[in-house]
Amino acid sequence: MISKFINIRSGLVLLVIVGFALLLNRTTTVPVSATNGTTSVIVELKDDPAAIYKAKAEKSGSSISAEQLQVYRDQLGAKQDQFLSSLQAGGVAFTVMTRDIKNYDGSIAATIPLRYTLVYDGIAMKVSPSAIAAIKSMPQVKSVKANTTLYPSLNNSVKYIHAPEVYGAAAELTQFDDLREGYEGQGMYVSIIDTGVDWTHPMFGGDVTPPRLAVAPANSPVATNKKVVYYLPLTDSAAYDGFGHGTHVASTVAGYLAQAPGKDRTPNTADDIPLHGVAPQAKIMSYKVCSDVGSTAAAVGVGLPIGCQTSDIVMAIEDSVSPFALKNADAPVSTAGGQPKPVAHVINMSLGGGGGPNEPTAIAASNAALTGTIVVAAAGNEGPGEGTTGSPAAGTHVISVGPLLIREVSNCGQWICCRPAQFPRL
Repeated sequence: MISKFINIRSGLVLLVIVGFALLLNRTTTVPVSATNGTTSVIVELKDDPAAIYKAKAEKSGSSISAEQLQVYRDQLGAKQDQFLSSLQAGGVAFTVMTRDIKNYDGSIAATIPLRYTLVYDGIAMKVSPSAIAAIKSMPQVKSVKANTTLYPSLNNSVKYIHAPEVYGAAAELTQFDDLREGYEGQGMYVSIIDTGVDWTHPMFGGDVTPPRLAVAPANSPVATNKKVVYYLPLTDSAAYDGFGHGTHVASTVAGYLAQAPGKDRTPNTADDIPLHGVAPQAKIMSYKVCSDVGSTAAAVGVGLPIGCQTSDIVMAIEDSVSPFALKNADAPVSTAGGQPKPVAHVINMSLGGGGGPNEPTAIAASNAALTGTIVVAAAGNEGPGEGTTGSPAAGTHVISVGPLLIREVSNCGQWICCRPAQFPRL
């Protein structure tokens, strides 16, 4: 019985992955320009990030607890502090990039530094372009990459990928179903790294309770949405999905049964179409890394210096697989991480751009997979030939998903596609 459950669970995960083939995003990639003559970069340091440290230990027969992993991450943080001190002593001016995490009322809940220790050992910072050569020459530095920006643009997937075949005799498609005789995603957490999620949407059960905010203070009471259980908004002035793309992706992955207007385009009429996601009992962890303003502008052909920044995507990947919530920027390095949080079983990124396996998002995504999480990213619509798959899909351990054309649909506008663009060289 246990082996049957594992096989069914694994099968559903694979179906979720195949379902993502219908959700690939058209993007372009540009460097992020900072103010006052500076540019935004991600500096990768030479130590193993914690995910690789843990994978190596487990390969040699040792086990690493969450607490031990956190100790190692804190050690990396201390080494990063030493590196920053060396930069300062060498006369290199820099600013470590941070993000103000907003409460649902728009107030600032916390400020987090864009420093990475779990899936990437590095720091996002603003520096003068003339300082990049000096930073590259420092003995602690492995690489310096541009912090780039991606721009996204915008009823049949479940049956086409045969998802109902693992549901069992009674498909559990609503928030009220709890028979557990088949497998519809029970016990799974899926991280959606995108434009955010509208947690009040009917396909998520219509629960108006906000999700747990990622930076909720330790030991504080945690009230959360029953479907979208965790939320980290890394961009924009509001936490909500003002573009709609992330909500679309999340509903395809794990939406409950709902009714969509049919050919008459009128709701609650006889031709309504029943819709549900691939794994309707799975829980959603939402990461807002794509700006509503930048995404909307890109959809009408206007490129703005905001969108889905590489530095935010790496932070979202890192938090997705971390067992502890993020710390505030003013918290000492020696303090432990925040309160325990869910760890994603699957990460979906319906976004992408140019670059290969050595780009920051590809490295972070690949290392996240080493923790045991299945990582899926858009391969895009380009090809064949060089550049067919870009970052983060080019990560070594990442499942790269290409578009799937359904026979009665020829308009690619229903998918999210990737258009590779050359990463700037530093």
